[in-house]
Amino acid sequence: MMQLTSTFSLSNTCVVFVKEGNRRCMPKFISRDGVAALVHAFSEFTFGFNRLTGVWPALPEDSGNLSQCDEREHAIGMFFSNNFGHQVFHAVSAWGALHGRYQAAAARGSVAFLPLLGWKSGTTISRGWEFTLRAFVADSAQKILSDTSRLVHTCSCFRQIDVDVGGMPPGTVGPVARKMAGQWRASTMRNVAVLRGLTTPSPPIQRRLLYLQRRGATRVVVNENSLLDALDRSAPNTVTPVVMESLPLADQMWIVGSSRGLIGLHGQGLAMLVFLPWEQQRCAVIEIQPRPRRTIDSHWTRIYPDYVRPRGIRHEIIVSRTIFCPAGIKSKAGRVDPLKCNVTVETPTLLNAVAQTMTWVDTGHEAHPS
Repeated sequence: MMQLTSTFSLSNTCVVFVKEGNRRCMPKFISRDGVAALVHAFSEFTFGFNRLTGVWPALPEDSGNLSQCDEREHAIGMFFSNNFGHQVFHAVSAWGALHGRYQAAAARGSVAFLPLLGWKSGTTISRGWEFTLRAFVADSAQKILSDTSRLVHTCSCFRQIDVDVGGMPPGTVGPVARKMAGQWRASTMRNVAVLRGLTTPSPPIQRRLLYLQRRGATRVVVNENSLLDALDRSAPNTVTPVVMESLPLADQMWIVGSSRGLIGLHGQGLAMLVFLPWEQQRCAVIEIQPRPRRTIDSHWTRIYPDYVRPRGIRHEIIVSRTIFCPAGIKSKAGRVDPLKCNVTVETPTLLNAVAQTMTWVDTGHEAHPS
């Protein structure tokens, strides 16, 4: 049996999405050419390749059912996750591997996009898919969701399917990785501009830091209002608060692309740092982290330091002083999970971090801590 991984192509292949538990639809490939294979995808959890799905040869008794499928020309298959922080491991490498094939196929007709992990209905879920597709298309979020939902709930047969299930960790260094990350970002921003009806391919850059506000019962900064008031007094017109989840994803990308940095509590919102204009201007991130309970639980504290390194983005960590954990919040191991708790941040610490960050953004020099 063949073993398929990274980037590969299938011809004369049908795709059926099989419903599994919790509304999850998993793709199954059926080859009219008689191909049998296992597909192994890169996993950011194991930093290795795990079995994802398979390709099954069409049997004679399948002909009746397959004759009812939509006959289409071309599809692009890519890994899917509903979490931006995970999706960025796959989005850049998929674009690098497939954008040329997509452009050639799109010049001949319509191209379908196949999510290759497990599709679930819902706006939050579909934003993770849009995160990847935006570098390819300028379609509206509604069209992306409609096209994908239709694909998932029908059977489709394609003359050719080009697939990428590899990955490139966001912290990958070197000129090739840096160039690909920059080109992916630029392609994304161009499509956002087209979607917004703009002629400029990228937003004008403003001297500001975005403060990412969270809405919810857990993982919020309890004293956020007093922090923002103090920032407004000490550094007026420097920090702009924004509730990212209240905005369409394309607008989130655009507003980040027009800013010099981000301030936020550890979470997938900070993964949007990949859209900062790091190739044109000095950019920075101030990450607020809950204090890890144990060293073994602290792997997540190293995520964004890795993200910023190849992009030359300045990164500063503020470890919160106080954690408020709602009753009943536990990890799978039965311990309190700091990533599900609320925090407080000392005002002088944040003010000093912002002042030093803006000095670096403006001059490229580090200020002496006050």
